[in-house]
Amino acid sequence: MKKGPEGWYDLEWNPFTGCGKRCKDCQAMDRAEVFMGNVMLNIGAATPSKIAVYGDKKIFQLDEPWKTGRNGSLNTPFGSMPTFHRYRLALLEQRKVPANIAVCPQGDLFSNVVPDEVIRQILDTCRQTPRHNYLFLTCNPARVFQLINLGTITPEDNNFWFGTRTDGEDTAPVATLSGENTFLYLTGCRRPILTQALAAKWVVASQSYRPSETWVEGAQCNLDEAIRRGGIPLWTPETPVFPPELLHEDMSEAQHRRRYAQCLGCGKEAPCKNMICITAGRSHGQNGKAIGYFCGPCFEDFCNQHNINIKEDKS
Repeated sequence: MKKGPEGWYDLEWNPFTGCGKRCKDCQAMDRAEVFMGNVMLNIGAATPSKIAVYGDKKIFQLDEPWKTGRNGSLNTPFGSMPTFHRYRLALLEQRKVPANIAVCPQGDLFSNVVPDEVIRQILDTCRQTPRHNYLFLTCNPARVFQLINLGTITPEDNNFWFGTRTDGEDTAPVATLSGENTFLYLTGCRRPILTQALAAKWVVASQSYRPSETWVEGAQCNLDEAIRRGGIPLWTPETPVFPPELLHEDMSEAQHRRRYAQCLGCGKEAPCKNMICITAGRSHGQNGKAIGYFCGPCFEDFCNQHNINIKEDKS
């Protein structure tokens, strides 16, 4: 597992990658394909033991990392092809500190090509480690409804969060799940969204999305105003706000000191990973020691006050 690059979750865990499609502007596969190597060669080298059949569905299945000739391994050797990395199931238990974990961000666990048995194994692994919160982001919310009706997802899974990626025009029906923790992930263009999409308990806006420029049909206002009226937590890179359920209240004081810091400018507290770390070292080549943190706006003000051009100064 590794840290989340976007900031709205702590760690990402990818026991399943790919979804069988390659949609335009798919951020998940853009990141996954950086570490896939030559997909055609890898598919040709896949032995029968690396292919699993579940009913009428055939997927790649790995019981160990895909090794390369340089003593390394490939994260997604088959690119966007559906792949079950069974050896990664054991990674979850190794994380002892409670965290918000994105499940399969380099694929879509609820894609129609994923066998029910694979989904059950991954969900059961999550249930065996209840100290974490699990965030599932899908482009196929209808599969979530289906699994709830089948009893694969139950009301006892109160640390599971289900989200839909939307660019506005599709209403993201997962938001209307009754009794479930749901969220919207807004990305891409700024087309209007419908008011029923705001039934979600949380809204996450990507770097490219501007809630103030998005019109909400039925509410006759922009998304910023609609969210404020509804009291829905809105996460943006500039103002990361989380629902109370995703704040780890059982975190020890020592853990809190390691993960949070106060801005040297405004004094507000925020997660260290969302701030800019200031380091200092005594000699050239020595690893710097963290001496403080700035939030983004305060760091820009600091640079302007001291005539520091952060775009050109590489030191």
